[in-house]
Amino acid sequence: MKRFIFGVMKEIRMKSIETQTLLNQQIQDLYFLELESKNVLPKFKKASKDYVLKAALEDQYITLNSNLHDLEQLAKKENIDLLQNECQGLKGIISKSELYLEEGPVSDSGILSHIDRINQYKTAVYNAAVRFAKELNYKALYKDLENITNFTYNINDRLARIADNQSDGHILENL
Repeated sequence: MKRFIFGVMKEIRMKSIETQTLLNQQIQDLYFLELESKNVLPKFKKASKDYVLKAALEDQYITLNSNLHDLEQLAKKENIDLLQNECQGLKGIISKSELYLEEGPVSDSGILSHIDRINQYKTAVYNAAVRFAKELNYKALYKDLENITNFTYNINDRLARIADNQSDGHILENL
């Protein structure tokens, strides 16, 4: 019986270490995501012709700066080296977005599609980090990550409404 209990405890401890590693990687990826977004958002804003989209991109820029600060504070509290990891998946998405801006022609619909890719990827990573923090029963970290995630959802929702309005306007123009 002791062996069984010891084996179960060891298995739980190993799962916890694995989950902790995954959580750390998510937080590192999130920091990289926000840093890369910080570099590309001003380029999208400059290329946009729609003042509503420009305002939304400016708000997203402000939000991501807040997210960067929050992630730095979380990493400091949790002793996570933020610069240890580069998210290769997002690097590809950002590269494709920058290529789109360089090669043109650039449209607001195209800008929205590239921003949406970045934000959907970012949302998936935030969701994973929240899930791992919850699994590890890190209540404060879970709450902090969930708050950051809510800001990200709000920006995604706002950009989706802008995209819907542009699609509706385009349809009406072509009737």
